[in-house]
Amino acid sequence: MRTSPDSLLLAKQHHLLQEMIKTSIIVYLEKNQPGALYEILGEFAGRNIDLTRIESRPTKKVLGDYVFYIDIKGHIEDKIIKETLTKIKRQG
Repeated sequence: MRTSPDSLLLAKQHHLLQEMIKTSIIVYLEKNQPGALYEILGEFAGRNIDLTRIESRPTKKVLGDYVFYIDIKGHIEDKIIKETLTKIKRQG
């Protein structure tokens, strides 16, 4: 590895990569009740956590039964994300 201005560029790229890190989770609601997904999404909104994707897919078990794929901007070890996921797990 050579030492040059490219090394400084790598540091800048590392900073950019930190901003692009995402965490993907899968949410399955065992009971289909009004507002259940809204409550989960509200936990993220209340902490100003950016959700970059939400997708629903049928489980193919029962008609109307879905699993939700959610991408979160940030690392799973980030304190605020960790706390949010812990709270959501407790609600389940």
